[in-house]
Amino acid sequence: MDRLTSMEVFVRTVELGSLAKAADASGLSAGMVGKHLRALELRLGTRLLHRTTRKIALTGVGRTYYERCRRIMADVDEAERDAIDENALPTGVLRINAPVVFGSLHLAPAIAAFRALHPQVEFEVTLNSLYVDLTDGEFDFAIRVGPIGEVDLVVRQLTVCSQVTCASPAYLEARGEPRTPEDLQRHDCLINLHERQPNEWRFATAPGQPAVRVAGPIRSNNVTLLCGAAVAGAGILRMPSFVVGEELRTGKLVPILNTCTERDIGIQSVALPSRALSVKVRLFIDFLARHFGPSPPWEQWDAQGQCRPGTSGRRSRTAPRPRA
Repeated sequence: MDRLTSMEVFVRTVELGSLAKAADASGLSAGMVGKHLRALELRLGTRLLHRTTRKIALTGVGRTYYERCRRIMADVDEAERDAIDENALPTGVLRINAPVVFGSLHLAPAIAAFRALHPQVEFEVTLNSLYVDLTDGEFDFAIRVGPIGEVDLVVRQLTVCSQVTCASPAYLEARGEPRTPEDLQRHDCLINLHERQPNEWRFATAPGQPAVRVAGPIRSNNVTLLCGAAVAGAGILRMPSFVVGEELRTGKLVPILNTCTERDIGIQSVALPSRALSVKVRLFIDFLARHFGPSPPWEQWDAQGQCRPGTSGRRSRTAPRPRA
């Protein structure tokens, strides 16, 4: 008997819990299912299942063999999907969830560029600042920034960002530049109310050091408003680089305390492991990884601006930073 067919019958028998159900699922008779199982055990020289009239149970060897067979069958299914997808055109609606600001600033150009290549794909994009539960099936995948708490997701890193502390040249000329995180306590800080502890700022170079308690005259749950306030000289901002990268590149904002900047924060796609990704989903995730790359535009402002211990890392307030 065919080895792969016998393995399929064995896996279905274990997962469905009976020979009769495995027979129905395989389009075989119960007698033929039994023959496949006996042939498999004979070939292996060991018993895989304890069978009674009421139930079946895996032997120790059978459990190990089942796990290997299940992985093999999944690989076979994936190989077949890949072969089919090679000749399949991506079509249909692609449903994505993403953070509000990242989606607003950076997803739209990527979607437009992808549709120029694959015009049959439509997009339904939901932006919010909360994690969504993917198990309800509303989205094909989500984009998330920072550590992924769930362990049962398929994660693909698309690109990176940094956590940047910055201010306008006008603010720093008027108030002076903080040299240590503790100096922030004497400055006007712009508070992002979406943060879990908005008045506590932590810095990567001092992981054991307590958070710095900051305060300021403007607090908001809207990072666009806070960024605009920082450009206008209202205070010091701490924000992901994908929010302020363009302002940093053009010199409207200047990085400070950049020996303390938290770098290489992952921006990832996440999907359910139980859902086989369609060709349009896999193509778009691959496209995003290429489109943003390991050195995305919002990170290029500091290619020459990383300061070393003992230096301020500042440039002239009058000249914008060049693109790397």
